[in-house]
Order: sequence, then structure tokens, then C-alpha cells
Amino acid sequence: MKGTLHKKEEGWIVKWSDLHSFAHGTHWQYDPLHDDDQSSPILVEDKEIEFDIEYSEDFKSSWARLSDIYKTKKDCEKFVCKWVSEFLTENIDNVNEKKCDLSKSGTSKEKLLKDVKKDISWAMWVLNEVMNWGMDKDYTIGMTVYEPEDYEFRVIKLNGKYIKIIYNKDFTHTVSFAKEKTKLVTYFD
Repeated sequence: MKGTLHKKEEGWIVKWSDLHSFAHGTHWQYDPLHDDDQSSPILVEDKEIEFDIEYSEDFKSSWARLSDIYKTKKDCEKFVCKWVSEFLTENIDNVNEKKCDLSKSGTSKEKLLKDVKKDISWAMWVLNEVMNWGMDKDYTIGMTVYEPEDYEFRVIKLNGKYIKIIYNKDFTHTVSFAKEKTKLVTYFD
């Protein structure tokens, strides 16, 4: 969807309408920009942007989310670190310190909680390894939505966002936001 940004006392909002009304300037809708997007570097008064609308569970409130095209690799790393940090905070007692060799590496559960907040390599270790085999159960079941046969990368879904994880040769990971795409193929037998 497309709309324009406007700064108000309470924060940024998006002014938008359906395609027909947008062209004619009628039937405007105003939605607040999601808190996570309020500090985006692309925010400029009257700038036309692409966005998605999200609704509360009861559909009584809505807000605008910037389209993933505005998000950078760093934004995705922050998103993953935040998600892993929140998950780990809720489930820290389920981490098996012996299986994960935390004491051998000089890491405690408390230090791990601090590290995943700011370091994507720690967050990816928790996401790929600890959540899989280092806890009371496998928390990664159902998380992967796509993985090609060559295992060069995979796509997972976190809080409704698709995250593409590329496995680099130096054992690091590159993460980026991804969008689900459908391709129509025509063929003849």
C-alpha cells in the first residue's frame, strides 16, 4: 500500500486511502506508524512510502508498518537479536548449561542474555543451536518455512516476519528480511 508520512505530537502517522480515493483525495485514513518504525531514517514529512497495515487481534485498532524495502541488514539483525533476547528471557531456565558447554566458554546464562541483545552471532547460535538441542525440547519445530536442498540458506518466520538466513563459509550468518513470492509457471506435457 502507499501513503504519506506526517509528524504529529504523538509521533509519525501514515495518511492513506484505497487506490481510487488516493488519486482523488477523498476518504482518507490515518494510522499511527508502529513504534518499531518511529525512528527509521527514511521518515520525512509528506514523503510517499510503501507500508502494510496490521490490526490488533480484536480488529479494533490498526497501525502502519514500513514495508520491508526500507529495512536494512542492520534492522534485521536488531529484529533477530530482540526476538531471541525476548525468547531467551522467557525460557532461560530451560537452557541446559552442560549440553551447551556454557561454563567451558566462560559464559553464564546471565551473560548469554546480555550478549544476544547486541551480538547477532550469539543470537544466531541460540536460534540455530541452543533452541534446537540445548534446551528441554526443540523450540525450532515449525519455524523454518523454506530450505532448499543444498542448505545454502533457509527462511524462518519470527513474529510474522520472514527472515532469510545465509550460511557463510566462515561460519557466520547473514540475515535479511524476505518476502514470500509466488511464481506462476506455464508448461506443456
